Amino acid sequence: MSRHGCRKVEWVLRLNGIDHQYIEEDIFNKSNLLLEVIPVHKKVPVLVHGNKEIAESFVILDYMDETWKLYPLLPQDPYETALVRFWIKFADEKVMHGGYVAIISIGEEQKKRLKAIE
Repeated sequence: MSRHGCRKVEWVLRLNGIDHQYIEEDIFNKSNLLLEVIPVHKKVPVLVHGNKEIAESFVILDYMDETWKLYPLLPQDPYETALVRFWIKFADEKVMHGGYVAIISIGEEQKKRLKAIE
């Protein structure tokens, strides 16, 4: 898993103002904590919420969206949600592998989002 999956999770936590502890993992020398928390998958990112361990960035993002609902990640309309998921997958496969992130917003909203992910 590349770091961008971890970054997506971290950005959403920060955008929503959710207190969290970020632990950097060396994916080539996995810590005992990672192996203990997620023994089957053994990959990052992992979200530990209470006694629950959630793996895979998209699964984590869906879980956070359902759990906190502070800053909705997906539209309520199923068709609009499908479009968003398409473009997220496209960005993951085509854009993020190049190391670039695009934030689509303007004005004060853009400033607010940029400040949150700094």
